[in-house]
Amino acid sequence: MNYLSRLERRLPEMMVLLEQSVNMDSPSADKALTDRLIGWYEERFREQLEAEVEGVPNELYGDRLALRIGSGPRRILLVAHADTVWTAGEAGRRPFRTDSKRAYGPGVYDMKASLIQALYPMKLVQAEGRMRDSLSIVLLINSDEEIGSPTSRAWIEAYAKESEAALVLEPPLEANGALKTARKSSGRFLLSVQGQAAHAGVNPEAGISAVEELARQIIRLHSWSDADRSIQINVGNFTAACGTPTLDGLGVGGGGAHSPSEYIWVHELSRRTALLAGILERV
Repeated sequence: MNYLSRLERRLPEMMVLLEQSVNMDSPSADKALTDRLIGWYEERFREQLEAEVEGVPNELYGDRLALRIGSGPRRILLVAHADTVWTAGEAGRRPFRTDSKRAYGPGVYDMKASLIQALYPMKLVQAEGRMRDSLSIVLLINSDEEIGSPTSRAWIEAYAKESEAALVLEPPLEANGALKTARKSSGRFLLSVQGQAAHAGVNPEAGISAVEELARQIIRLHSWSDADRSIQINVGNFTAACGTPTLDGLGVGGGGAHSPSEYIWVHELSRRTALLAGILERV
């Protein structure tokens, strides 16, 4: 099935949806704005798919969405997020725009293009009967990924443990669009330091400075960095840690994540969408 030619014809409508989503602010810490975008995604997916759609309320951050097509026992999981690092008003200051090759705007690369990318493969394999009867495809959209997924990690892990494979729609970092087939592990720790109060001018010798000790520990921790052993701070995903085969970097190519110069290559939107459709057909 030549998905690329079909999707190239649909590129203008995909770009319209991308523009609409990029021009809607969705900061991780602003529940109202992120809920608005989640509602917009829910409407678009309901319009274009025969899907089971479950909205998952969240008291602290934006709500979440789980969309499912197919009813087979073999579940393939797609993972994406709706939140961005940008604050409220950024879309107004720097709205979506394009030039001859690129599209720009807050969150266009990380990762609003990926959510438009997710819609069309699901639509194609469903509408053209290319989906195996044994398969079900589930798309999860969370709203707190940029701050570490504190309220959605367990939710994603629960789905991942019941899935045959996970496809993560984060954009590729390499210029050639290479996919990620392996991940390093990561951890998060809270370091608490307690000192002994004393008057800095009267009896400083009786005091123990928590600030000084914390500074020592920070320097010590940074000394553990080792470029040769690839020990560094890194953003991870949670599905591979569950023992689920995971392929990451399936999103649309571009660059400048988390910077005002963020962009995607327009031609890559149809190409990467076709790649995802081909994977879903053959998996």
